Amino acid sequence: GINAEYGTFFHRTAAMSSDLKRKRSSDDSGSQALVTRATDSSSGALVAVGDEKSRALTQVQVRGVTRTSQLHAPIMQLTGHTGVVYASRFSPDGQVLATASFDKTVKLWRVFGSECENYSVLDAHRNAVLDVAFAHNGDALYSASADKLVMAFDMESGTRVRKFAGHRGVVNAVSASPSVAGLLASVSDDAQAKVWDVRSSSRRSVLSLVTKAPLTAVTLTAADVAGGATHGALIVGGLDNTLRVYDVRSLDGEASQPLLELTGHDDTISSLAMHPGGTHVLSNSFDCTVREWDVRPFCAGDRCTNTFMGHAQSVDKNLIRASYNHDATRVGAGSGDRFVYVWSRATTKIEYKLPGHKGCVNDVAFHPSEPIIASASNDKTVYLGELAD
Repeated sequence: GINAEYGTFFHRTAAMSSDLKRKRSSDDSGSQALVTRATDSSSGALVAVGDEKSRALTQVQVRGVTRTSQLHAPIMQLTGHTGVVYASRFSPDGQVLATASFDKTVKLWRVFGSECENYSVLDAHRNAVLDVAFAHNGDALYSASADKLVMAFDMESGTRVRKFAGHRGVVNAVSASPSVAGLLASVSDDAQAKVWDVRSSSRRSVLSLVTKAPLTAVTLTAADVAGGATHGALIVGGLDNTLRVYDVRSLDGEASQPLLELTGHDDTISSLAMHPGGTHVLSNSFDCTVREWDVRPFCAGDRCTNTFMGHAQSVDKNLIRASYNHDATRVGAGSGDRFVYVWSRATTKIEYKLPGHKGCVNDVAFHPSEPIIASASNDKTVYLGELAD
């Protein structure tokens, strides 16, 4: 199912302040109203309004306002999952959104068009699907599941092409190489990271890493990023609160030695995301901070370059994820307080605080080219929202 809503509200501080589903009438005048609605049908401009109890001004979008994306409406709600939605990812070309759920399925949605059509359901897993990742060329989709398996699906046919077994615990996260076709990595509660190659005829991992604590987050760096992070690196995080960077080529089970160990978080690391340029990595943690780290081989000063705060951890300890937008000017994260948070990377200040979900927001993903954000939630829904440029 799909619902489209056209009433998009932005604080001048860029924090949305009203429930997306609340019905608004033209005579919102009582003391209970979150905003006092104002219209200017003659100009079609953004009209500044506010209530008497708040100094924050709100800009209300009315007819005639210039849109910033090709979404059918400024806000689109995607419904159809029957369980918690843990992850959302855009395809590299931005045409498809993949969502992973407790209902054991991955759903594929067309981002543009009047219906945001759910055109395919991938139902090969036997337990909750916790994460998904697109191959860098968009030809394949990889999934991680509580059934201890990692799977690869062909995006053209929607069929499963590989099933990777080897983990002995829940597989929490999966990451695709941004430069090498068919190469992916996964991490698990079994304290192992494994690197898989779809091109290999074996179902076994081609490389592995054994650590002392369960792993909850993983990302792979490009093998050819000029001046970027340690080339061909695997970065992992888990219950010991520490990020570790490994040269993929030197992984050797328990004997693997990290190139870098990054400390600063005070609790479990719930996600990792690579900077588009390969120079930094973004980590979210149960300690309610998102931190950015410089992972270049040589770094002057503290490797923790930014800290983003304001969001909350969920009471059920979901692995809430954070991400960069396409040009790394913004950072977004889900939150246990049901909001989506978007920060300015330059100032670390909150630009958007987006409501609408009725449960913990587990994942936030940015469109690869347009100012569109996707959020996945415990409330079994996904929102696509249009941001200002």
